[in-house]
Amino acid sequence: MKYKSDLKNMISKTEIKRNIKKSYLKFKWVISIFFIPFTKSSEPIENEALSEEELRNPLILVPHADDEWIGCSQILKNASEKTIYYFNFLGNNYSKENELTRLHELKNLQKQIRFNLQVSQKQEDYKDLEKLIIENDFSSIFIPSPIDWHAEHILTNKIFLNLFPNIENQKIPFYFYHVSVPLSRQMEKKYLPMNRKDVKEKEDAFIKHYPSQRNLPIERFTLQNRLSAIGSGHFAIETYAKISFTTWGKLLQFIDLYYEEYFLPLKHIIDFPIKIRKAVDATFETFLSTFEFKTQNSED
Repeated sequence: MKYKSDLKNMISKTEIKRNIKKSYLKFKWVISIFFIPFTKSSEPIENEALSEEELRNPLILVPHADDEWIGCSQILKNASEKTIYYFNFLGNNYSKENELTRLHELKNLQKQIRFNLQVSQKQEDYKDLEKLIIENDFSSIFIPSPIDWHAEHILTNKIFLNLFPNIENQKIPFYFYHVSVPLSRQMEKKYLPMNRKDVKEKEDAFIKHYPSQRNLPIERFTLQNRLSAIGSGHFAIETYAKISFTTWGKLLQFIDLYYEEYFLPLKHIIDFPIKIRKAVDATFETFLSTFEFKTQNSED
């Protein structure tokens, strides 16, 4: 009995500490948002919105249910036709119960937003995804940025990269969207604007449709959308980055070489919006300035 009582007290104390930390971080984010109107932009302003053609029929590749809403909510709201290919990745909880829960949450969002949904058949060669792209007239493709600590976001890029030679003749533009790790300011970016109502709707829909992710602080994602909009004249923006196929392939090689050194540590600073932006910029700069030199030396 004493053991059970001690265990219960320990769990209770852990929960209290977690809630205190969460409340503290929320307070910091609210204060940060308050000062955004008085903050100068430290990055080039994205001056080109996604075009009507790019929004005509986009395809969004989604590793985890909720990634599509965090990174592409405005695409889902504004696109004429839209499709989600859901990889059905489950992070560190590959239970049948979690699989059904996450799919159910995504389908609940689908009822509100109305999009086409294809769930991965889990084929090793992902021929179902290749077939989907070849047989449909997609106007653009959005994938999670590989500059991330989450291995399954990186895996999504590797899967799509392997398929790309087979679908390259489609000439479909593809863009990175970001989830917990913002895009580097050195990337060529496009955006979609958000007003106060858009931000509120994004937060409310996330809370409503993703109860399993209630420990994810939606305020942190809002803060990144607000920070990206500094100097743009918009209340907030969602950003999408574009790099060449060659640079993309080299970036994934760089990630393989230096994942534990540069990318995994990003996990520990996602709650610090300015710090993680600086870390992402530094990591991408390191890639641009040293990767070709280092790989040439390793080949020698």
